Amino acid sequence: MDNSKLIKEFKKRIEDVLTPEFNNDEALFRWIKARNYNVKKAEEMFRKSMIWRNQVKPKEIKDNYSIPQVLQKYIPAGFAGVDKEGSPVFVELYGQYDLRGLIYSAKRIDFEKRWIVNNEGIMDRLAELSVKSDKPIDGITVILDCSGIGLSFLWMPGIELLSHLGKLSQDNYPEIVKKTFIINAPTFFTVLWGIFRKFITDEMAQKISVLGKNYREQLLQYIDVNELPKFLGGNLTDENGDPRCKLMIPQNGKVDEKYYLKEMDISHMQKVTISNGGDFNVKLDIKKIGTILRWEFKTEDYDIAFGITLQDNTKIKHILPLKRVNSHFVPEDGAITCEKVGTYVIKFDNSHSWTRNKILYYNVDYIEPEEEKKENLSEDIDDLNDNFICVKL
Repeated sequence: MDNSKLIKEFKKRIEDVLTPEFNNDEALFRWIKARNYNVKKAEEMFRKSMIWRNQVKPKEIKDNYSIPQVLQKYIPAGFAGVDKEGSPVFVELYGQYDLRGLIYSAKRIDFEKRWIVNNEGIMDRLAELSVKSDKPIDGITVILDCSGIGLSFLWMPGIELLSHLGKLSQDNYPEIVKKTFIINAPTFFTVLWGIFRKFITDEMAQKISVLGKNYREQLLQYIDVNELPKFLGGNLTDENGDPRCKLMIPQNGKVDEKYYLKEMDISHMQKVTISNGGDFNVKLDIKKIGTILRWEFKTEDYDIAFGITLQDNTKIKHILPLKRVNSHFVPEDGAITCEKVGTYVIKFDNSHSWTRNKILYYNVDYIEPEEEKKENLSEDIDDLNDNFICVKL
C-alpha cells in the first residue's frame, strides 16, 4: 500500500480545513490509519474533529485551565518510563479508581478539560521525543492494571463517563495509543469488556492484549527492565526510590469526602415517593447465571432501608438483608453477580417510619454475560495463567 498516495489524496480532500499543526505526513496518516485506510471515512472523521476543535479550543484549555486538585490527586494514572522504541509508557491502575468519589467531587466539564489537557500533552510529548530521537515517535504504550478491581467499578455513571472520554479520544486524537496491555484481569473481565467494547473501534481493539500471570515476561519484550516500574516487575522507581512510583502515578485511595460537591447530578435517576410505613419494589427477571445486577439510589432528607431477595419458584432467599442506610447524605450504589436465575426483588423499605414519606431517586439495571464470548475468553484466561498473552481481543 502506497501511504504517500493516500496522504496526498487525504490532504487534497481536507485542504479547506487543514491547520498548520496537522499539516505534516505523520499527523495526517493517523486519521487514515484510524479509519482502516479509507480516505473518505478519514475525511469525515477529520472534519468532525475540526468542528469540535473550533468549538472547544483544546489548545487554549491546555494553556490556561487549572485541573482541580481532587482530579490531580486521585486519578491513579501517569507516565512511567519508555518502551524499547522510545515511546512513553502510560500506566493506569483501574483497581485503584474511586469512580464514585471522583464523580461526586468534580463536574463533568472538569473531567473533559482534564482529559483534553492530558491528550494535548501527549501530542506535545510525542512531537518533542520525535525531534530529540530524530525519528517518528507516533504513539504511547499503555498498561492497564486491574489488580484489586471489584464490582463497584461497574457503577453506571462511572462506566458512562469513562466510555465518553474514551470515545472523545478515539474521535479527536486518533492512533496515539500504539499498544495496550491489560494485566491482572478480574474474573468478571468478559462482562467489563462487553461494556467497553461497544465504544471501541475495531482498529483500537486489535491493539489490546490481555496478559496472564506471567505478564512480566511479555511486558519485557516491549519495555526494558530499567524502564518498567518495579511493582510491575521491572527496576524503575520514582525519585524517592518508591517501587510503586507514586510520584509518577498517584495512588491515594478513596477520595476524601471533603472534596464532595454539594450538588450532585441525579438527572439519570427515576423519582418515586414512598409513603410512611410503606415500601417500593423493583423486580427483575434474571435469566442467565453470571448476570451482574447494579443499583444506585439517593433519598432526600431521611434514610431508607435497602435489601435484595431472590424468588426462586416458591422459595424466597435473602441476597442482601434489609438494612437502613444514610442515602440522604451520600448516594448508595453497588452490584452483585447473580449465581442463580429467578426474580430478584430490589426493596426500598420505609416501614420503620410512621410519620414521614421518603423521596427516592433510583437507578437499577443488569448486564447479561455474552455466553459464547465469556466461555471462550474464560477458558483462555484459565488455560494461559502461566503463559504470555491470554487473549487477543
